[in-house]
Amino acid sequence: NADLVVLTAKFQKTTGDFIVTFSKTGQIVGVDFPKLESIDQIAEIFVNALARKDFARARVYLHPFLKAELFPQEIEQKWNAKIAQTGPVKRIVRLNTRTGSTADSTDVVIVTIEFAKSTQDMFVIFDEARRIVGVDFAQS
Repeated sequence: NADLVVLTAKFQKTTGDFIVTFSKTGQIVGVDFPKLESIDQIAEIFVNALARKDFARARVYLHPFLKAELFPQEIEQKWNAKIAQTGPVKRIVRLNTRTGSTADSTDVVIVTIEFAKSTQDMFVIFDEARRIVGVDFAQS
């Protein structure tokens, strides 16, 4: 559903890729900047952005292909459906990182979130470039 353009930029101390995501109609729907944060930090920023209802900020960390399909309004709808069941976020209890194996470089951060009505684990799934490729909640 999208076309990507990768621009590699060389900085004084590092090299990083900027990814520009275009819709089928050729409109820019996302720009990814090189990630400097760890996956733990990204997961925490992502959850805090959702809790503050800053859906545009949360979307920044999604993989470009997800950005082509999920705009802030869709993220808001999905989050509001979750909040309707659990109540608002009270706090992040803990973060637990599971790194991928050599066969599968997918990393997962399990974010334990205390909501008003329950405490649940959110799985934030990352690719090798520290972009979020999936989000899911553990079954209660």
